Amino acid sequence: MIRYRLGWLILFLLITLVLGLSSIGCVKMTEVANQPTPEGSLMLSRPVPRDEWHDVSIISLDFDPALKSGSLSQTTITRSSLLAAVENKGTQTERNLTVEVRVSGEANGDTLLTRSQTIDLLAAGEVKVVRFGSFEDIPPRADYFVQVRVLPVSAEVDLTNNQKTLHIRVGY
Repeated sequence: MIRYRLGWLILFLLITLVLGLSSIGCVKMTEVANQPTPEGSLMLSRPVPRDEWHDVSIISLDFDPALKSGSLSQTTITRSSLLAAVENKGTQTERNLTVEVRVSGEANGDTLLTRSQTIDLLAAGEVKVVRFGSFEDIPPRADYFVQVRVLPVSAEVDLTNNQKTLHIRVGY
């Protein structure tokens, strides 16, 4: 019993240490819970056979070069490229997918930049990474909200996975 409690205590201390270290430095990045898209959260107006599913998703966001706590400045953030991984979770090949990025200084406003890219073809089960160039055009802010979304395809069955939002806090 003591060994069991000691194991949990060590795990707790390790998690606390990792979380504590991740907030040290000049930048803190957290994923914001997905908000339902304006079109709704789930579109299943009729039963859809599994072999006819249409579902595209933003599965991951990252930066190149990677944003590392403790070694960033405002210049590093604006020169980084945003990478968005888009997956076709459906059973049909999708064409001409539009992926949009919006960078704002506040959660609900202060739009600083918008860009879009097109994925010509995305086969069922395939993942493609879309690269958005550097963000040198954005003015300095203490907080950035980076929202990336893939526009829904016709007859899409799940809209809850079409976007991700990152909150980036920069220390000066």
